[in-house]
Amino acid sequence: MRLFKNTNYNFVRFGRAALIFSGSLIAASIVSLVVRHGLNMSIDFVGGLRVDVKLDRGITYDELSKIRSGLNVDEVHTAGKEEDEVLLQSKGTLLAKDIAEKVYQYRSTVGSIRSLDEIRNIPGMEQLNFKYVETVFTVGEVKKETTTKGEEVKEEGGVKPGEVKEPTKPEEKGETKPEGGVEKNKETKPETETTTKKEETKVEGGTIKETPPVGEGEVKTEEAPAPEVAPVLQIEKTNINGIDMKKMVERFQEVVVLDLEDKIKDVFGKIFASDGTGPVDLNSLETRDALKTELFSILPAGRVSTVVDRIAKYRNFDNPLLGVKLISSFDDLKSIAGLSSDELNILKENFRIDRFVIRGTEVIGPRVSGELTRVAALALLYAIIGMLVYIGFRFDFRSGLLAIVALIHDVIITLGFCSIFNIEISLVVLAALLTVVGYSTNDTVVYYDRIREGLSQQRKETYAESLNRCINENLSRTMLTGLSSLIVLVVLFFKGGQALKGLAFVLIVGIIFGTYSSVYVAAPLLIEWDRISSKGRGGRLRKRKI
Repeated sequence: MRLFKNTNYNFVRFGRAALIFSGSLIAASIVSLVVRHGLNMSIDFVGGLRVDVKLDRGITYDELSKIRSGLNVDEVHTAGKEEDEVLLQSKGTLLAKDIAEKVYQYRSTVGSIRSLDEIRNIPGMEQLNFKYVETVFTVGEVKKETTTKGEEVKEEGGVKPGEVKEPTKPEEKGETKPEGGVEKNKETKPETETTTKKEETKVEGGTIKETPPVGEGEVKTEEAPAPEVAPVLQIEKTNINGIDMKKMVERFQEVVVLDLEDKIKDVFGKIFASDGTGPVDLNSLETRDALKTELFSILPAGRVSTVVDRIAKYRNFDNPLLGVKLISSFDDLKSIAGLSSDELNILKENFRIDRFVIRGTEVIGPRVSGELTRVAALALLYAIIGMLVYIGFRFDFRSGLLAIVALIHDVIITLGFCSIFNIEISLVVLAALLTVVGYSTNDTVVYYDRIREGLSQQRKETYAESLNRCINENLSRTMLTGLSSLIVLVVLFFKGGQALKGLAFVLIVGIIFGTYSSVYVAAPLLIEWDRISSKGRGGRLRKRKI
């Protein structure tokens, strides 16, 4: 199929004008990048928090506006066929860097921070919940939160910066050992050790319950699996007096992320009120085993499997591709599971029904994001070098050099458009940018190959006329390839959702200017090179090589 047959458009006539136009676009792109202080980088490259929240129904515009006004995040948008998911994204780097710089300056002024309360009134700190500052930092020894029972590890006072305090003996604390030499407050007891007389605090279904003492010789045969430990209880504390600026920024970003997670739960909890006040959210149990574990202790054994099967069927546990659904209220639960009034009352005592569930939380720290940035830059550099080597070997050095110029032209203009339209640069967009590099180079190689074939025919044409003829001969192939790709990408841009919009945008811009540069950048540059190098031999074509 040929869209254009026997065309003879004079493309090279506008070569110099096209080069001026390209130069203007490159200049505008650089100005935009400078004015906006670089590109709008995603948390993949600057660090931050990405949260996926599932709702029990489609969100309204007013509710979305309340979320945006209640949360100071960079991005809030909906997802899902019924718009029953909300994606939140926040970059914690800027606030963390600002606070870290002020704390670092204060520490340099006073010499050493003796108490974390000293930095409580530093500007910007009021935006954070100070308990997370105390969770991440210490002014004494470095400690690591290792509790698995929800108990916080407390710091011992009176420890100077950098000093390691020896463990205090029980007698020094006024404690006594019980008969038999077993210490009551032994810190290193294995989790599998059986306690015979002491009461233990266990987490059951998300609540803390006191269990009665187990009698002599009794063995507990079955326990509900403990819930996942909150990340805040496993954070390594850092001595705020013993770290440099870079490390301090990293740790304050963790503070920002932890604070934001709490705010997300608070804001969504006010907008989407829970049904009931029980200790465990029924919608947070997203597997059959989790449901059975919770229901076995409160419902008759003969009813558990039936109730679990009905809830699992309604919530699509067995068909996750359909999307897990949430139960909106206990009234809905009664009809879904076929519960009696007594069974419903039992469930109300033990559960609540939250109308939202945080499905996933992704946290990327500055160190990881910095490594991603380095790898991304190297990937782009290696791609360009590889193209230069291939084209230089396939044709000649001059052709390879000019192809790289055209390639850099495409990349800069594409990045400029991303800057002008504030497109966020994520790993997906980076993949699109590397695709543009390959597409642009492939288009240029095809043109160079056609030009080499045309020059080998030794017609009585000038070098410019030969190039123009070769471009016309390749025009049909160029238009078919470009238009077929653009049709798909335009549909993807408008119908692919927010997550794919950046990828589609970069590919659309890249394909348009990749095709443009093959005709109006690579070819005119070849003509200008030839004009400069052949001033002394006239305008007629001699034996040329490409």
